[in-house]
Amino acid sequence: MAYLIDANVLIEAKNAHYQFSFCPAFWDWLVTENQLGNVFVIPRVLDEIAKGQDQLKNWCAVHPSLRAAPLPSFPQSLATVATWVTTQSYNANAVSEFLAVADYQLIAHAHATGDTVVTHEVATAQMSPKKVKIPEPCNALGVSFVSPYQMLATENAAFILDDPN
Repeated sequence: MAYLIDANVLIEAKNAHYQFSFCPAFWDWLVTENQLGNVFVIPRVLDEIAKGQDQLKNWCAVHPSLRAAPLPSFPQSLATVATWVTTQSYNANAVSEFLAVADYQLIAHAHATGDTVVTHEVATAQMSPKKVKIPEPCNALGVSFVSPYQMLATENAAFILDDPN
């Protein structure tokens, strides 16, 4: 089992909690865990990040090994996720948007591999017809998902400053 990172995790990390300037250990941890086969970013998420012109785009370009490998069983999982989304009470715009963004492929990839999606999105008590959130198809299709903080805690990540003395 590996973790598949949603774009919002990397973007939020870059913008807030784990900025490159003050928490490089987070980014080093991702690279180390990737090298161990535990953390990946699917190509479609990397494509979304590549649209930006910032340090995150540059970091991803320097670490091409983060890219998850293509899957032979991926088309069946894509169909499964698409079928579920199109048979729910989402409006046409929500379905079209979901099928056009990385979330769709992220969930399908995890469905095909048994990997866990890492996202900041949370389940709500009631689905909104206007937006497909990652936890909704994950819950319906038996795909595991966690927050980045749950992933870090489960994997015993520790970002410890050196003792200056």
